[in-house]
Amino acid sequence: MVIFHRCEIRLKPGETMLDLFVPDSGELDQHPAVQELLAREQPRSFQIVDHPCWYENGEPNRNATLEEIAAWTKDDAYLHMPGMTVLPPTHYYRYFGNPEVLDTLHPKMQAEYEAYRGQWNAAFSQGKDAFYEKLPEICVVQTVYCNLEQCSASYDQEYLAALAEEETPLTTLAQAYDQGGYFEIGPNASLLLEDVELNREKLAEYYKLDEAAAGMTDHAALMELLDAHLDQEYAGLEQQWSSLDFDGALDHAIEMYTFRQFYQTFRFEKDQYPASSLELMAQLKEPMQENQSWMIGERVLYEMSLDEISQLLPRLYPDVVPEDDPWGMFGNRELFTRRDAPSDLETGSAPSFRIRDGMEKNYLELKAERGIDGIVRYVERWSQMMEQEIKDGASVAEAAERTNHSADTDGITGYMYGQAVNLLCNYWEHGEELRQWHNQKYHYSGEGVVNPAILTPPAKEDALPDMEPEEPGPAMSQ
Repeated sequence: MVIFHRCEIRLKPGETMLDLFVPDSGELDQHPAVQELLAREQPRSFQIVDHPCWYENGEPNRNATLEEIAAWTKDDAYLHMPGMTVLPPTHYYRYFGNPEVLDTLHPKMQAEYEAYRGQWNAAFSQGKDAFYEKLPEICVVQTVYCNLEQCSASYDQEYLAALAEEETPLTTLAQAYDQGGYFEIGPNASLLLEDVELNREKLAEYYKLDEAAAGMTDHAALMELLDAHLDQEYAGLEQQWSSLDFDGALDHAIEMYTFRQFYQTFRFEKDQYPASSLELMAQLKEPMQENQSWMIGERVLYEMSLDEISQLLPRLYPDVVPEDDPWGMFGNRELFTRRDAPSDLETGSAPSFRIRDGMEKNYLELKAERGIDGIVRYVERWSQMMEQEIKDGASVAEAAERTNHSADTDGITGYMYGQAVNLLCNYWEHGEELRQWHNQKYHYSGEGVVNPAILTPPAKEDALPDMEPEEPGPAMSQ
């Protein structure tokens, strides 16, 4: 299959300034016509309407050459070519920000962040307990800092101008973020138990179970078993964390904090949750790690999400008059998940790939519930490309290897890729073969699906001081 894109560039809704055909929409910013437009107009934002074009000619998947694009698009010939499919468009946005505002804000935040790092490094040198006490602060401050370093151009610049006037803008926004409760554990713990309840009849299909729990009905005995599982898991996690140097510990601070929170609440705060749900959870051999992909992944994505800070800024500065945004709400400014209003094709009654027997209804319900986000787009695009490769004689592993990168036209993250693989493993008719191919890439042959966004233990050098596995101290503040 040969792939190219028709991309419309709009500075205002409905007004196309450029209409370009390119091999890869991800490199659109480097196109001479786009650079000339930016230099001439100096817009604060523009919209890209991306129409992917797939030419199924029997070749392995690749991007079209410029010469092919020129020949195929002359007089719109591609619209009539056998084997050519033009997919529904994806709308996404580029924001450039106000240089005067950002050049004031970023140096202040960078200086603050370096001061925080110095404090965290000092705690790290004192040992694990001192570093653990800093984890709530580390998670919030790093999330806010990384988010604004990557996404500040996408926020309303009038609000950021007000933030830049603060003596300590990073601390100001981090305190508001902390009060927003985004790292509270209670809601996520309840969701985890709800998920286990929903799979009550299929626990053995989705989870690794402890045979010792089979037939066990006594609540006290089941809670002892749950505690034993949690203790064993937590000890293993601490052993992994003990190999991290300071930078590694910062990189995995969200993982460390999240697992410690889950351990604390399920080990010592059982009275906050339904007894029947805890009894089900006691059957899971690894109750925390079985659910780590979404538990940790959703928090990691805070660094790239615009929703949280775009809600906090108006509360911090209620008197600020926001700038005019031609594209509407901040929800349109998604950098990675590019959620659009679903088209008729996307919400049709039939899935776009071959679903496992008996799972079609489940998949359509899941798709309707979550909408057409970046993960679902990638799943459907990738599965279609793999099915074409398989139809042409490739194995599932060969098809996955050839297409997993070219199917990514939205710029998905490692976490999103892991979620896409997990979804395909559950619903696609070739899901088990895909799972084996994926896990072998990470030298894993066990059950479940490896998520590449989750910790892989590094070499045991520059270890975190005094990190031998032991019982945790008092519950950390939340």
